[in-house]
Amino acid sequence: GVTDYLEGTGVKLASDVKEADFVLNSGTNTIRTSSRTEHVDCESTGDLEPYRDLFQHAIARGLPMLCANPDFRSPAKPGAKETFQPGHVARLYEELGGVVTYYGKPC
Repeated sequence: GVTDYLEGTGVKLASDVKEADFVLNSGTNTIRTSSRTEHVDCESTGDLEPYRDLFQHAIARGLPMLCANPDFRSPAKPGAKETFQPGHVARLYEELGGVVTYYGKPC
């Protein structure tokens, strides 16, 4: 999870967007702060609506997004369908007026 990802970096999850310094985008199934975890179904459906309110508040504060996996879609595995990835979520942030820095290997 994201807490493992941040281990040893000195970065901690904020309790909400009002206390955040940036938005970390490393997955598509969970919206997480230090005080809450919301499971969403963006990976299989591509539904971005659960992110919209959070992103609008973050953008109003001028928070940048760091996208740790800029893939938009992942190719289908045998017997499965393709899935939506963090780049898909980051695109919404940009469309709403936010600034995104991409790290990693886009497809």
